[in-house]
Amino acid sequence: MRYQDLPNSHQQACGVRLGLSHAQVMAPNFGAHTISAIKAEMKKGALLEDAFEKYRDLNNIETRAMTELGLIRAQVMAPNFGYHTISAIKAEMKKGASREDAFEKYRNRNNIEIQAMLELGLTCAQVLVPNFGDHTVKAIKAEIKNGTLLKDAFEKYRHRNSVEI
Repeated sequence: MRYQDLPNSHQQACGVRLGLSHAQVMAPNFGAHTISAIKAEMKKGALLEDAFEKYRDLNNIETRAMTELGLIRAQVMAPNFGYHTISAIKAEMKKGASREDAFEKYRNRNNIEIQAMLELGLTCAQVLVPNFGDHTVKAIKAEIKNGTLLKDAFEKYRHRNSVEI
């Protein structure tokens, strides 16, 4: 489910003073993040209308990913995109990966899958096995804590549902 920012009448009034129409500032997710992103685009020479269209309807997390990481609208609108995705991309880039490679690695992954990839070192293919979830991650962590190798712990729990664990 995509995060929605709550309407903010103060930010809407700021948007009107900036030159946006009432209809534009009533767009879903319009807020301080939208105004800040629009102003930054305009400083680079963009027209108000173009800057608004670039960030229209984006929530603060999606806007942040575009302004801080240079992602494009299509990327931040991918399923499951959220703060966990931004954190994973940043972590991957710190290891030397390109922005595009980091995005592709974590594209469409939910927070549990990303947690398992970052904390346990599981691959994308491993977190996509049927029934993989929080119960799997917790069980694998418990096995590792008891001295089991990651490979063996993953094999033990890879297809089990939460009832079986």
